[in-house]
Amino acid sequence: MLLSIFGTQSTLSISFARILEVIARNTLGETVAVHAAAIEQLREAWSAMPASARQAVVLYSDCPHPSLTKLLIDTGAAIVVCIDDFASVVGFQMINTGKDFVASVRMSTLTFTAIEPLLQTRNLLTITAAKYDAPLTEIVSELADFYGIKINPEQFDAILDRLGHGAGRSASLRDFIAAEFPEWRPVEAALSALIGSDRKLVENLAQQYSAIGEGRAFDEVYWPRSFFQYGDVPDRPLDGSVILTGPARIVFFGPYLHVPPGVWNAEVQIEVTDCRMDTIAYADIFNGEVVLSAVSMRFPRRGVYAFDIPFETSNPHRPIEIRMHLLKGAIEGELLLHGARITRTLSNVSPIAAQIFMTAATG
Repeated sequence: MLLSIFGTQSTLSISFARILEVIARNTLGETVAVHAAAIEQLREAWSAMPASARQAVVLYSDCPHPSLTKLLIDTGAAIVVCIDDFASVVGFQMINTGKDFVASVRMSTLTFTAIEPLLQTRNLLTITAAKYDAPLTEIVSELADFYGIKINPEQFDAILDRLGHGAGRSASLRDFIAAEFPEWRPVEAALSALIGSDRKLVENLAQQYSAIGEGRAFDEVYWPRSFFQYGDVPDRPLDGSVILTGPARIVFFGPYLHVPPGVWNAEVQIEVTDCRMDTIAYADIFNGEVVLSAVSMRFPRRGVYAFDIPFETSNPHRPIEIRMHLLKGAIEGELLLHGARITRTLSNVSPIAAQIFMTAATG
């Protein structure tokens, strides 16, 4: 029996996976826990285990590849998906995995977009952050009912004894987490330590990426300048304008954030100053493997403008990178990236757009 549990890489999903293992061991007997992101990992683990162990296999994945999600959807398997608050996922990454702020946000966007396809399946139980205060009795019953696992009174008591850590039937999920994972630090400590601008950035992204877990369409997201990198000093964030004077080069790149599979448009918003001579630029969208789309342009002398790059992506594990290249050296000019608005579109797009025109930004 395959018991599949997916979720954002955070406290909620990891704790639910552990609870499911305890339920399986106390009701179904020998249980094997498998942590897999790709279908190849699942196949390898499955072939390595003896037939007797396959009667209860708990599959946990917090960053599933498309091949794995497709397998589960196509087979009609019962799937539990745990979706934590976006800010809590960021905080968990920072304080319990050691990632810095930017890396934590990038990982959080991946964990949300990777599970989005699973939310369309019919045999689904969705768990949200509201369950943190739920009693373990309710959680055990809900999981057992969903998977069709029969629990007799003795087994139910044994499961609660294991999960409750002495707190009895009054224990909540928070009580279980505190006792089961004493090494975990509260995510609030990481979030409260953020500077104001970073806290605001998390709040804004949370409003947009939370659509995935709330059953709303995730059709638009705005990526601010602070997540892009400065081309002349690649390890430095793009915290201001770029002087264009100098050789042909990459002016900026990033933000390495993730969107679900689909057809999208990137509206890149820039401001240029003192580009009196022809300044020819080229912008593309790269996923770390191939160029998804590209456009070329001639900068106006000055003003605030936006240009579009339509693109299609099929793998949420591939981060989106927007790159601005100068095609030839410049002797003057200054460029300020405002940000990029990523919007899902239903229209088909050409993989490579050869030429675009600049449009003046309004508002």
